[in-house]
Amino acid sequence: MGLYDTITWHADLPDLPEGICPWTLTFQTKSLPGCCQRLIELTHEGQLQLREYIGEIIDPEGVSLETVHQVTDKLRLMRERLISGETLSNTDYSTEPINYSGEIVFYASYGTPQNGRLEYQAAFEDGVLQDVHLTKNRGPDQMAWDTHQRKSGSKNHFVVRVMTDNSKEFGND
Repeated sequence: MGLYDTITWHADLPDLPEGICPWTLTFQTKSLPGCCQRLIELTHEGQLQLREYIGEIIDPEGVSLETVHQVTDKLRLMRERLISGETLSNTDYSTEPINYSGEIVFYASYGTPQNGRLEYQAAFEDGVLQDVHLTKNRGPDQMAWDTHQRKSGSKNHFVVRVMTDNSKEFGND
């Protein structure tokens, strides 16, 4: 399997299925050199950039309810930014442009069930998007999903049967 980088795509993507925004998909790629589970972002302007979380060190011994609320609120706001299509906040993430020239193949699962697959190929020059096109779109497939779930044992199957009441009252053995 190996390591991959994650790409959040904020620019336009051609041929997306209806109702899907590119920034809501978790794209993966192994195309960039030094691939090691980095968070890559493509801005609205088409610039590739590396994002690294600026973490906060919290002493687990002295955590107050107020601190938990602050961290929870911060995570909620970060999630809202992502869902709305905004790039990640510079107060939460450091930014470093990636001056990559070449092709990047990136892919994501989508749909209900989440077994559809989109695959794109993009060309970059000095980290700026030059061209992008869809190379694969396999739509979600419920029958394939159900078959996979049965084979992998991930889905429990229950059979409900009517039982005759042959029990004794509790304590009257």
